[in-house]
Amino acid sequence: MKIINIDSLLTFARSLEKEVLYTLSRQRTAFTLEVTPAGIHFTPQFSSQPRMMRRANLEAALAAFSERQSFTPGDYPETKAAGTYWLTVVQRYLDANKS
Repeated sequence: MKIINIDSLLTFARSLEKEVLYTLSRQRTAFTLEVTPAGIHFTPQFSSQPRMMRRANLEAALAAFSERQSFTPGDYPETKAAGTYWLTVVQRYLDANKS
């Protein structure tokens, strides 16, 4: 099982701050992100309303991901609306760190 370190993921996420990203879902929703000391703000382009995922919630989601190894947002009900966004970042992180 792949265990992702929260600090490594946040450092990687900072490198994505200037990019427009697209969710893994069929709708391929465009969004941007901003890493803050409190966590990550995901901002969908369609609404421009940031959705905050606090660091503690992201850490719990990463622990769940290490067990479930799923990129399906519905497998993580604890992440609510941020599911499609953080999973996109996780997939990009894993793709960038293949060994």
